[in-house]
Amino acid sequence: TTEKMVTKGVQFPINSKGSRSTTEVAKSIWSKAFAACSLDPSNDEILKEKLRKLDSEPNWRKNYDSHVFDLYLHHVVDTPEKTVEFCKQGIKATYEQFEFVCDEENGEAMNLQTYMDQSTSELPDTFVVETKTYKKNAPVAIEDLLFINNNDETLKSSSKSSSYHESSKREQVLDWLRMRQADGEMESDVVYAIEQLLENYQEGKQWEKELKEIYFVLLGATSELCPFQNLIDLGLNVIAIARPNKARQAKLINYVEAAANGSTLTLPIVARNQATNSVSDVEPYNNDTISNVCGADVLVDTAAIRNWLLSLYPGKRMVIGSYIYLDGGNHVRANVATDAITASTVEKREDVHVSFLASPATVYPIPVAAYEDSVKRRATQEKSSPLWYSLVGKVLGPFKPNVQPSVVATQVNLSAADQSKEIHLYNGIINVQGPNYLLAKTLQNWRCVVCREVDKRRVSMNCAPTCTTESVMHVPAVARSVKGMRSFPPLNYYEPGLARNLMSMLLLYDMSSPASTANPLVELKNPMYIISTNAVHGGLWRSPDSLPSISKAAFLYGLTK
Repeated sequence: TTEKMVTKGVQFPINSKGSRSTTEVAKSIWSKAFAACSLDPSNDEILKEKLRKLDSEPNWRKNYDSHVFDLYLHHVVDTPEKTVEFCKQGIKATYEQFEFVCDEENGEAMNLQTYMDQSTSELPDTFVVETKTYKKNAPVAIEDLLFINNNDETLKSSSKSSSYHESSKREQVLDWLRMRQADGEMESDVVYAIEQLLENYQEGKQWEKELKEIYFVLLGATSELCPFQNLIDLGLNVIAIARPNKARQAKLINYVEAAANGSTLTLPIVARNQATNSVSDVEPYNNDTISNVCGADVLVDTAAIRNWLLSLYPGKRMVIGSYIYLDGGNHVRANVATDAITASTVEKREDVHVSFLASPATVYPIPVAAYEDSVKRRATQEKSSPLWYSLVGKVLGPFKPNVQPSVVATQVNLSAADQSKEIHLYNGIINVQGPNYLLAKTLQNWRCVVCREVDKRRVSMNCAPTCTTESVMHVPAVARSVKGMRSFPPLNYYEPGLARNLMSMLLLYDMSSPASTANPLVELKNPMYIISTNAVHGGLWRSPDSLPSISKAAFLYGLTK
């Protein structure tokens, strides 16, 4: 597709036709990344032919998924070294392509990496909000975190059960998690991680003390699945970055002032916000005035945000998380921008770690238990499927197996607990989401592998479930398909508040536990397995049928919901 040539900031490059083509850029990035999977791609005829077909694909929007998955399946996870090189070269190719438009009037632009290297002077002002100490509110207890600000009926009904008392809230949380695991919606390591968090995040214990010293940087702080509210409720420190918008910035400020004692919120104020509203004009502040000037846009203030993060709280531990979602090519632009901020901060500052919510809709290895369960469910279904299942399959097209045969790697990390050379790659690509979504989310995967394996930083990268967020449900056809998922067990969608609470707890575990795979000292048999631990996949990995093959049927069932 061709993106409209817009404005200042991180952009796709202009091609020979004078347009910004997302397709040309995507093909180039994928091709260079996959080429790194061969020590000598010029003499690897099989790989070379596949890359030729990718480059010459006439209908990229329709067929991108088959090219990408085939190359993943046969080349990416052959050895740990190839996997790392694949990720490094994918990132390198991205930075070779993207540019930063410095002046929207005359179109002046430079390479994005050059812009980040040269733009070191602009430094936003800082505004800090602290909980009003006279309130003396106690932070939310960790065992209560799962229950707040969500509308999930299964969790609500269990919390009202007479068999539970306040003293057994911990057991209630774990019982609910075990039920979801037994239903196939999450993996067993999720239950273990939350159990460890509930045990170790208590007042006065080491995990609580360490987490209270961390500054959590939230890029996209107002997005639905961002852990902003959870971190503030626990009395932790947040650096929130969201686009300048009076209502949204006021909402962030108000939440902190009404929250638990001990939490802090740090906000940026970029120079262009002060052109008409200076900080000095609004001191002593009130929310109606200060919210006019707070905020920064990752697409436009990319280097300024990086400079600001480098200047804040010297010597303190920092975790940078990206939670921004935009549509189409803008989603790629936003992820490139947040990657530029994250990577250059990690490079220039010690003790900076990263977090993302992994998308189930990319390509990555899954645990053998999930793979075998999917195969077993498929076999059972083929033997004893209900009549409606066969009829729907004949009318709308066959339901296809969810998992592919395993890949046998040439080499795995022999220091890992699992040393089997069998790797079960999951094809989570949903064609209708489009190639821009896949590239944007894969860039996050690449960054996580490089940060963990090369930079040796902690990386929280847990798979989040399908959620009924506004970004998903605003498209009627998609909303109906999501609503119909529950007709195909073990598939399930989650209410955003519940998913946010659960993923926030996994983030805290990852930044605390020495045993978490977020810790680069924990050995993985292939670096890509960072994406497949502590996964709340909503049944996608264990389903007998692939999600694309049941999407039409799910849509029809969704019409009745």
